[in-house]
Parts: sequence; structure tokens; C-alpha cells
Amino acid sequence: KGEMYLHENVFLDFIVCWSFLEPPIKFLQELKNIQVQEGGGVTLCCELSKPGTPVQWKKGNKVLTSGEKYQMKQSGSLVELLIRKSQPEDSGTYKESDAGKYTCKTQDSQSTAELTVKGKMEILQNQQVEEENNLTLSCELSKPGLAVEWRKGEELLKNNFKYHIKDRNSIMDLTIKNTQLEDSGLYSCNYGDVKTTELQGVEVEEGGSASLYCELSKLGVPIQWKKNRMALRASRKYEMRQNGCFLQLHINNLKLEDSGSYSCQAGSAETTATLTVQGISTSWSLHLRTVAVCECGNLLYMVTFIVSARCNSWKPIFK
Repeated sequence: KGEMYLHENVFLDFIVCWSFLEPPIKFLQELKNIQVQEGGGVTLCCELSKPGTPVQWKKGNKVLTSGEKYQMKQSGSLVELLIRKSQPEDSGTYKESDAGKYTCKTQDSQSTAELTVKGKMEILQNQQVEEENNLTLSCELSKPGLAVEWRKGEELLKNNFKYHIKDRNSIMDLTIKNTQLEDSGLYSCNYGDVKTTELQGVEVEEGGSASLYCELSKLGVPIQWKKNRMALRASRKYEMRQNGCFLQLHINNLKLEDSGSYSCQAGSAETTATLTVQGISTSWSLHLRTVAVCECGNLLYMVTFIVSARCNSWKPIFK
């Protein structure tokens, strides 16, 4: 401990503490997002900076254990999670925003990736129809809520006087009205989990209003806004708007209790952001602490300065 004279009527007391720390465990190779066809197996793999490091695997907030569904392997610094006979519920669902997210966690850090299980679909059959009659093409998905596009060749089809697109839970219909010779061609039903742009966190003062935005990659999927995983409904408090692929949640008359995690769920995709409502402040305080870290070889030296000062007045000093 020592005392240093800095300026007239200003003294600095300091204590120097030396700590020897082991370097933290790092991920040399992170987990990667992966897609798999329903019924197939899939392996998530990552590499750690220290061999033999204990890890914990999680699906969302649920801790996983080895068994018939999951097998966990570790060879030196390589860590693997094998998921057998993947099903739609192994990826994101409507009920949980993190259901399809798998995490490998160490004492110091963690790596997360998302698994997408692509559902099976009944193959479309070639059909013939007489001119001026209606024709309906149908395909059946293995689960509802998938984003579906109907196309003729490369042309994206939409509901209009010519085409009628209907969603019957997991069965998708395309009706071609008043068929003509030029309607002949290759029709396809393309499916996949919808994607969204990420919601952005917002900070706003109490009493104001806030808007959260996201953009869909496809139309025709059910939309659900949530706060802390609880479904929201349109009201004076919450205004929900959609303009094509653009979605907006507008929150009025903000209060401190409106702070929390808000998510937009579109089909099996979900994006989440945090809203922070700040109370109107009448006072402020400031606490100062300085930490210096020096790396030398495989050891980290951490020096903590506990600072106190005595002075008659504070003045800025520029050099």
C-alpha cells in the first residue's frame, strides 16, 4: 500500500493485488447451424482449447443426457452430440423460441447452434384436365405451419382470379380456374421453415411508446407476438400491423413492467429482442474502478487498483 502526491490538496491511495489465473476455455471451432431431413440422424460437433474439458449439452433450457435419443462423445478436444431419428419437435416449435437451439457449455463459455428438421412431403402427381375446367393440385406436409410457395416453372403464384391457394392444416391446395392450353406446365409446391430478420432491442423512457419490427422471408405463415413467452393479443396496449412481409408490434403507454423479452413467431421461426423501459431519473451516482490485465505465457496477471481520492475541488486536466 502506498500514497502518491498528485496535485495540491489531491492524494491518491492505492492497493495492488496480484492474482494468477488459468486461461479460460475457448471454442476453437463453434457449433454450426444444420438442417436434416425428418427421420435422419445428425451430429453437432465443436472443438475446445483444452482436451478433456467437462461439457454439458442442452436443448433450449433442458439438460440432455445420453440415451436412446442422444449420444454424447468426447475425444481429446473434440466434442460431439449425436441426435438419432430426428423429428420436427427436435427443431423449433410454436411453443418454445429456443426449442431447436442446442448448446455445448463449459465452465467458462458456451456455443449454440440451431437444428432445423425438414418435414417430409407427399409428392405431387401429374394430372390431365379438359380445357375450361378447374383443376386442384394437393400436397401433404408432415407438420403444419411450414412456409409454402406454389410455382409454375419459376413464376411465383399468388391468390387471384386465376389461382386459389388454400391451407388445410398440413394439406396445401392449389386450384387452377378455367384451365386453358397455356396453363400446361410444371407446377411445384416448395416448402421450408420461414426465416425472419432479427428483432432489435429497444430502450425507451417510461410513458412513451415503442415499436418492434421484423421482416419475413415468405408470406402465408401464422404470426404470433409474445412477451416472456406469453402470447399477446391486439388491444389498446398492443397494436399489431403487417404490410406484406413487414411486421410491427407497437406498444403504447410504456411502464416499467413492460420491460422484458418480446418475440415474433412466424411458423417454426422465431426472433427475440429485449425492451428496456427506463424510469425518469432524478439523481445519479458514479462509481469508478480500474482493472488492468497482463498476459504472460499461459498465465494471466490481473492487477486491481482500489482507488480513493481526497480533494477540495475537481478540475479536468488535459495533456
